[in-house]
Amino acid sequence: MLTLLLGTALLLAGALARWPTWLCLMAAGTLLWGLGGLGHGATHAPSVRLLHAAHAGAMAVWLGGVLTLVSGPDERLPALARFGPVATVCVLVLGVTGVVASWEHAGGMPTIGSRYGRVLLLKLAFVGAALVVAGLLRRSLARQGRVDAWLGLELALLSLILAVTASLSVTPTPAHG
Repeated sequence: MLTLLLGTALLLAGALARWPTWLCLMAAGTLLWGLGGLGHGATHAPSVRLLHAAHAGAMAVWLGGVLTLVSGPDERLPALARFGPVATVCVLVLGVTGVVASWEHAGGMPTIGSRYGRVLLLKLAFVGAALVVAGLLRRSLARQGRVDAWLGLELALLSLILAVTASLSVTPTPAHG
């Protein structure tokens, strides 16, 4: 939650002060590096911390883009069309970093018998649902239809993914748990 508040404050400060893009990116990178050291990344090597930072960064861009689209209805359709490829890259980064992080954290393929495996399965169900909604959103966009409901649903699912992720980070499990 603290990271969300810090990220929001960072974006607000950057927008209000009209920081240059490079300064915003440096500040965001620093925040993500700090986030990568929390939860699963707290006791691991810098490479794992970087993995978690990349994962969190991709999620932040995806969620931030959807939140921006939900909150700014003016010229939503052109913005949505521009955001589609960015969201696709974010999903690819999330997929790769998520698989590697899960494998690293569980010491192999997570099992349904562990708490980590069960919560991860729940998270993956929400991710699958968010991807279905994103696909329906793109289809609606292609038909120039209404996208408000799909954007709201995608935002809700991404929020659930964050909530489930937070529950994974509350009590770190041993590497082979």
